[in-house]
Amino acid sequence: MRVAFCIALATVGLTGGSYAAIVNGDFEDPPQTSGAFSTGTPPGWTTPGGAAGVWHVVSLGYFDTLAPSGVQVGYINSGSMAQQTSDVLLEGNTQVDLYFGRRKDGFQGSSKVELYAGGSVAAGVVTGGTLLASLDVAQTDVAVGAWEAFSLGYTALGSDPSLGQALSVRIEKTSGSQIDFDQVVLTTPVPEPASLGAIALGLGFLAKRRRG
Repeated sequence: MRVAFCIALATVGLTGGSYAAIVNGDFEDPPQTSGAFSTGTPPGWTTPGGAAGVWHVVSLGYFDTLAPSGVQVGYINSGSMAQQTSDVLLEGNTQVDLYFGRRKDGFQGSSKVELYAGGSVAAGVVTGGTLLASLDVAQTDVAVGAWEAFSLGYTALGSDPSLGQALSVRIEKTSGSQIDFDQVVLTTPVPEPASLGAIALGLGFLAKRRRG
C-alpha cells in the first residue's frame, strides 16, 4: 500500500475517525448489467462527461479478483472525477482511502488523487480550493491483474486557515488509456472524549437556562 503519510487510526469511535459522506464511493450507481459500463457522470460525482463512468466487472479475464466493493468500479478514460462532500475540515487527521486496479489486457494508466478544502467542484475540477494532499499512483505501482489499496491524508492544526471548509476528493487519469478504481472512503476526525464532555455540559447548561 502506498501512503502519502502514515496515520494510526483507532477503531471508529470517540478517539478514532468517522467515515464521511462520500456519495456513490463504491460506484454501484447507476446499476449496470453484467459486463456493461456507463458513459455518463456517475451520481454524486462530476466529470467532463463522456470519458468516464462505472463498469460492472464480471470477467476474471481483466483482473485476478472482482471488484473490491460490490460488483461495479469507477473508470476514467480521460479527464477526472471530483466530488465535494458535506463534511468539512476539522482539527486532526483526515484520510482518503481507495483501491486502484490494473487490467491484464494492457488497457491501463497512471493516476493522481487529491484532497481539497473549500472552493467549488464542477466537471471533475476543483476551483478556488486549497490542495491539502496529493498522491501519484503509477500503473506499475499496481501488480498486473490486482486491486491494491492506497491512502493519502492531511493533519490540520487548530490554527489551520482551511478549518470549516468543505472537503473534496478528485481522481485524475494522468497517462495511459484507462484507470479503474473503487471503494473511495473519506475518514474525518471526531471530538476527543474531553471535548464531547464539554459539549455535553454546555448543552446541559443551555437546557437549564431555557427551563428557567
